[in-house]
Amino acid sequence: MEESERRRKFELEKLKVESETKQKEIEAKQKEAELNAQSEKEKADRDAKQKEMKLNAQIEKEKAEGNAQREKEKDEFELQKLQLKLNTRVRESQSNTSVDGSGDHAVSHVPYIKLMKLSPFHEEQDDLDSYRNRFERTCRAFNVPQGQWSFQLARFLQGHALDVYQRMTDEDVGDYDLLKNTC
Repeated sequence: MEESERRRKFELEKLKVESETKQKEIEAKQKEAELNAQSEKEKADRDAKQKEMKLNAQIEKEKAEGNAQREKEKDEFELQKLQLKLNTRVRESQSNTSVDGSGDHAVSHVPYIKLMKLSPFHEEQDDLDSYRNRFERTCRAFNVPQGQWSFQLARFLQGHALDVYQRMTDEDVGDYDLLKNTC
C-alpha cells in the first residue's frame, strides 16, 4: 500500500507540475497575444496619422494652387479692363485730333503710362519671371515704348530687386534687357 500511495502522490505531483507548466504556457501566450495586439494598434495608429498628414498636405497644396490660379485670373481680368480703357481713350483721342483739325494721329504714351495699374512686386509672394511677363504684357497693352520699360518697372519694384535697380549706373538704368537679366 505504501507503494501505491507513493505512486499516487507521485502522479498527483506530476499532474500538478504539468498543470502549472500548462498554466504558465497559457499565460505566456496571452501575454504575447496582448503585446502583438498592442503592436498592431500602434502600427494602425501610425498609419492613420501618416494618412492624415498626407491628406492635410494635399489639401494645403490644392489651396495654394487655387489661390495662385485665382490671383492669375484676377490679374488677367484687370489687364483686360485696362486694355479696354486704353482702347476707348485711344479712340477718343483719335477722334478729338480729327475734329480739332490738327490731323496728328500720333498717340502720346505718357498719359497711358499713368493708367498702368500693376501691384508692386513682392519677393516673398511673386515669382519674378511671372511678374516680369505680366509687366511686359501690360506695357505692350498700353503701348509703352520699350525704352521706358525699365523706368516703369522701377515704380513697382521693392526689396532686393529695387536695391539692384538703385545700384545700377545712370547709363544702365535705361536698358531694360540689362535690368531684366540683373534682377
